[in-house]
Amino acid sequence: MSDFNLKVKSSVLNALLAAVGVLSLSFTILENLENAMVVLTGIAFITASIFGWFFSGWYKLIPGERFQYEPYVATVIISFPSALTSGLLYMGAMAISSGSIPILEAIMAGTIGGLMGAVFVLPISLILGAALGRYLINGQKL
Repeated sequence: MSDFNLKVKSSVLNALLAAVGVLSLSFTILENLENAMVVLTGIAFITASIFGWFFSGWYKLIPGERFQYEPYVATVIISFPSALTSGLLYMGAMAISSGSIPILEAIMAGTIGGLMGAVFVLPISLILGAALGRYLINGQKL
């Protein structure tokens, strides 16, 4: 698998994982926010895609190394900055659109909301991240 293919697959699969995580949150803590969920899902998809692209090197196998943990923890590591960025962008968009939310409160709410979202979907990130790491490892030839 070439480096470009690895970047594309990492980007797309991490973005899909973020969409699954946001949609799983919609059935638990984010009830009755249909319009906001569309915006949040789109933001999470884009940020996870970008972070998946930049951290795709973690999925690259190192020749001669026996055990590599990086492909399995990369998805969990990608989910934290992705969730934090998504929360900040989402609250920034809500603050700009409503005009009544002070910027400091929007930053705090976005940070806390992003971290809470990352923690709540941690089991999904661990399970699907291990499957994603295994898939990307099997696609590479040493």
